[in-house]
Amino acid sequence: MGDLVSGRGRSFTANRAAEGTRGHQTVQRSRGPDYESEVPVKHLIEDANLVLEIKGRIDGLFRREGTVQEAVAGGGVRASLTQADQPGGLREQDVVDLMAHSYEFKANLLTLRTAGDTLGTLLDTVA
Repeated sequence: MGDLVSGRGRSFTANRAAEGTRGHQTVQRSRGPDYESEVPVKHLIEDANLVLEIKGRIDGLFRREGTVQEAVAGGGVRASLTQADQPGGLREQDVVDLMAHSYEFKANLLTLRTAGDTLGTLLDTVA
């Protein structure tokens, strides 16, 4: 267990280690409420002849956010942000979700624009 560091030409004293720890903790505290520090991680790789478990911890993760959309009576959509139960996540899934939310936003915007154009046309016809 330990960190992978190169000790060449460096002096790692107890005092320097303590200063580093305090600095590290200061940075972690400054991250805000969505940040979870010192997160244990584990990855299991299984093969026919081998089971390899890699364990450790990472300095921290920001909790993922998601959106929840619901239909509103009388028309429209209400969207709200939620926070994931677990920190971290799959970057690939985050990118896909981001693209999907972007298309949903554009579709909603197009619906509003079309409604405005239709209303304008109706007003022009009536006037």
